[in-house]
Amino acid sequence: MALPTVQNTEPLMLGSGELFIAKSKDISNLAIPTDEDLAKFVNIGAIKENASLSIKDEMQDVKGANRGLIYKALKERNVTFKTGIITFNLENLYKFIYGGDFTDDTTKKVQTFSIGNEVAGKCYLIFVHTDKETGHKLTVKIPQALFIGEQQFAWGEDAVSTNYEFAALSTQINGKQKYVLFDNDYNDVV
Repeated sequence: MALPTVQNTEPLMLGSGELFIAKSKDISNLAIPTDEDLAKFVNIGAIKENASLSIKDEMQDVKGANRGLIYKALKERNVTFKTGIITFNLENLYKFIYGGDFTDDTTKKVQTFSIGNEVAGKCYLIFVHTDKETGHKLTVKIPQALFIGEQQFAWGEDAVSTNYEFAALSTQINGKQKYVLFDNDYNDVV
């Protein structure tokens, strides 16, 4: 039997899009946020390119006494979301990423943000990528994420940009442990 040569599914490509964020503790339904929940999300930035979702499994070999390898069991799953190049503002860094100190002196028109050893806590991420040609939308939802890794700030010709890396934390949804939820809206936009 020959394998089919035509791909009958559309490849899912991440890259650019919008990243929305809220505190996980403020969302009443982690599986399907309500309209009230959605109103709590902040557009944390426009992702120019290179957004990626990585799923890495560590497997445990199961061997029989005289049969060798008979099964591989999931030992651990690590899911990370990297934003790639993203715009940002200081207040969002304070609220959702670091939890440091933030002040906004509206008289002097100066915002001050300091980074120490504080951690902002668990966040709910919603990344929306829209295909420019078809209008199809891929939405990646991570109900509980924690900022991890290193962050770099780049001062360029257009604007200051940065990148974020988040670890997806296991979340109980419909009686099962989940890390990430996908919605692929493939309705053609006219």
